[in-house]
This record gives sequence, C-alpha cells and structure tokens, in this order.
Amino acid sequence: MRNFNRRNFMRGAGAGLLFAPFLSMLEDRPAKAATKAKRLLLFCTMGTHPTMWAPTASGETITAFSTATMPLAEIRQNIVIVDNCPAHASEGHGSLQGLSGRSFSTSYMATSVDQFVSDGLKAQGVKTPLPVLLVGDGTTLKNPDGGKVQFVRNGTLLFPTGSPKTAYTTVFGNGVPAGMSTDKLKTRRLGVTTLLQDEISEIEKRLGSAERARMELHRQAIQQIELRLGMTGGGGGTSACGAQPMPVDSTSVLTNDHLHLDTIVSAFACDITRVAGIHYGNDQVLPVDLPNLTGNQHSDFIHSGDQDGYQRLMKFEAWLAGEFAYVVKKLASIPEADGSGTLLDNTVVAWCRDMGDALAHNQDSMRFVLASGTNGYLKTSPQGRYIKRGGVKDVDGHERVLLNLCEAMGVTNYSSFGDPQVPAANKKPLDGIAA
Repeated sequence: MRNFNRRNFMRGAGAGLLFAPFLSMLEDRPAKAATKAKRLLLFCTMGTHPTMWAPTASGETITAFSTATMPLAEIRQNIVIVDNCPAHASEGHGSLQGLSGRSFSTSYMATSVDQFVSDGLKAQGVKTPLPVLLVGDGTTLKNPDGGKVQFVRNGTLLFPTGSPKTAYTTVFGNGVPAGMSTDKLKTRRLGVTTLLQDEISEIEKRLGSAERARMELHRQAIQQIELRLGMTGGGGGTSACGAQPMPVDSTSVLTNDHLHLDTIVSAFACDITRVAGIHYGNDQVLPVDLPNLTGNQHSDFIHSGDQDGYQRLMKFEAWLAGEFAYVVKKLASIPEADGSGTLLDNTVVAWCRDMGDALAHNQDSMRFVLASGTNGYLKTSPQGRYIKRGGVKDVDGHERVLLNLCEAMGVTNYSSFGDPQVPAANKKPLDGIAA
C-alpha cells in the first residue's frame, strides 16, 4: 500500500488555512461513529439577578424576553434556555463548579468540561492543531484578590489568552509569510490544491461507495476554492477557511473579547480546534466601558445594593446576550467545507456561569443558554425553548447540563467527570435537551 508522504508537505506548505477541514481524511485511522456536534464553544460569565434575567414562557415556549435577554430573540429558533439547576454543593462566586461540577472541597481534582471533552476527542483519534483555544481577559485582570476563572485542569486554573493579537498568531501564525506577496502565496496554495486533488484520486480507490460520495464533496469544495483563488488577488479569496486581518489589541477588554469571538469562528472554520472558550473577566473584576454604561461588573453592578446597580447589571447582561447572539449568527452564516450545513449546525454554544444568583452568591439555581443549528444537537423550537427545572439537587443538577455538552461531542464516558458525590443514577445528561 502506498504511503502518502505528501501529507506532511501539505501540512507545512501554507495549506493549513485552506485544507484543515480535509486533512483528517488523510489520516490512517478507523472511521468514528457520527455525533450530533463536532465543536463546542463555552461563553463564560459571572452570575446574574435571576428574577430580573429570566424570560417568560408558556410551557416551554418563550413568550417574552426580559430586558437582559432581549438580544437572544434574534436567535430564538436556535436556543434552549435551561434554568433552576442547582449545583451539588452551593458555594460563593469563583467556585470551580461552573464548568467542572466540582466544589471547593474537591477542587484539587477539578477539570472543566472544555478539557474533559478535548481529552475525550483525543482518545477517539480526533486530532487538531490546537486541542483547546481559551481566550478572554482573565489573565490581564488577574489580581492580588485571587480572581478565578472557570477553566481548570486537575485543580490548576487555566487563565485564558487576553491579547487578541496573541490569540490570532497562536491560531494562524503571522498570516502571509515574511517576504512573500499575497499573489505568490496564492500561486503556492493553488499548487497545493493540485497535489491534494491527486491524493484524493488515489484515496478514492481504497474507499467504498459511501465514502467515495463523501470524498467527492471534498473534491467539489476544493474546486470551488481553486476557482476563488484564481479570481481574487488576495491570499485566500472568499473561502470560509481563512484568517481575518490580524487584530489590534485594545485598551478595552470588552473590545478585545469581541475580537476573540471572530478568531474562534475562524479557527472552527479551518478545523484548527474543535473546543474553545471565552471568559469575560474573572470572579473579582470585569471593567465595563460601554457607551452610557461604565463600572466594575462585580462591585458596581452586582453588589451595588440598589436598583440602579441592578438595572445597570441588566443592561450589561443584554450586551453579553448581544455578543452571544453575534457569535451564533456568525457561525450560522458560514457553510461547512464538506457541505453538511453551516458551522452552527455542527456546533454547540453554551453560555455558562460560575454561580446562578450573583446577589446571594450561590449555585442554588444555575442557568444556561444553549445554541445549535435547528438541525443540530439541540431540540429547538421556532419561538425558542425555556426549560425551568424543578430545582432538586442532583436530579436537576447543573452538572447534568455539562454532561449534555459532552454527549453532544460524542464523549459519553462520564464516570471521571464532575463531583464524585453525585449519585451514579444522576451521572447522565438531562432529558429533553437533545433532539
């Protein structure tokens, strides 16, 4: 059997941005069972004011969004809101339970769901250049008060990359290599398409009819990329898999967070990573510098102790909801390279928090906003779904929603995830979430 040595050439010949979605086809490994999603994005914030935040619903159908959630109306057909999910043990803000299910008492073993899913994918043979991409402003805001983030591995906090430029170069390198014009890079990549077409012809001889049909979709996508490369003067044309211009770091952490969202979407489109997370501030501080809304989310909004502070918190929550809707709509606008719908159809986006009630500092009522394509993992509804659980510890536990995220990604051995004190009967995803 011929050894496909040109694989290594293609990986290093400037093909990464164009062909990352196809390169896994060249790996000699057994086919894996299909899953409902192949990407996970965690959108992580602090807790909120539960009664002011919650939408209203008739049964599970959302009838009206609150001021805090109004921007989610733009993507209502893609979302499932899950509310009133208590953690196994209720603790203050910064508890590692938010993404790991583990309380402070067992935090030395805590591993967040992003790391758990990434490890599960690697065990299945899913290989990407970046196992996990973690961005946000947790690092730049680290302070003597011990501000915490929710990303954690074996009890060690994983502070995300704060600089959009650094995150971009981690994903894409420096874009066009030094000393190479975009036209020269285009010509080089066109040469790589020819090599890849040759590889496909040889691989097809080894495949059955179903696999050949799927490979033909890849061939057609490559031909479309060739056409766009030939028609444009830039080094990547209008291909969905391409790096946006390198971002410029801002002094505003919220501006930087918005730039991070664009990098995440591009990394997903190029199959550079399957798991990503963005963290808005840490549990001690997040400076807000929006038009007509300024202050520290933690001390000025959550702990202001007055209605004015709570109203400002709701305005900021609406801004966060707008960012969540932005990234969901952007994922929905980009087609998959293999023709299987849009990026959103194969992605689960989860808005997660470190606590449910920020004012009371507890995890008695955790809440999530989940999003996917209407043909994706979630059981969606045109008006949007709002599921208010019964609030019974473990039975309605927030850890079970984290297991829904694992299930969506095809990682279904849950025994080592979360709090070991949760009864085995409840170590399973919540019913009614998945389609």
